Amino acid sequence: MSKLKNNLKRKSFLKLKSEIQSLFNERKKINTSSFRLLYHFELNSQEYGLKLFVSAPKKLLKSAVKRNIAKRRFKEAFRLNCHHLKEMAEKHKVKIYVGIIHNNPSLIKYNEIEKNLILSLQKIYNEIYEKLEQNS
Repeated sequence: MSKLKNNLKRKSFLKLKSEIQSLFNERKKINTSSFRLLYHFELNSQEYGLKLFVSAPKKLLKSAVKRNIAKRRFKEAFRLNCHHLKEMAEKHKVKIYVGIIHNNPSLIKYNEIEKNLILSLQKIYNEIYEKLEQNS
């Protein structure tokens, strides 16, 4: 049985201020009941790959423990379900930035996060696929 390479490395997180600003400035968004997903992609980019940004605001989740739990849940759901986007980014040299922002005043169950995240990632995948089809 082959081992799936679905781990998130340190370099797959948005950390630079310029990258985070470009995500927020040129974003498209998908709102769900539990979180807001922002994304931005560039076709035929010099730097290609998939990068993630996760945020749980202090205004909504007062406790640092709850904020950390929320961020861990988002990262884990993303890690397990981003393989199609990752493959597309590497195969077609697309730079994809994804930001997940918690927008619920309470912690969300992992199952709900995963269900909504899968639907959102599928929308992003379809949009990028359509753009690639138009350009070729």
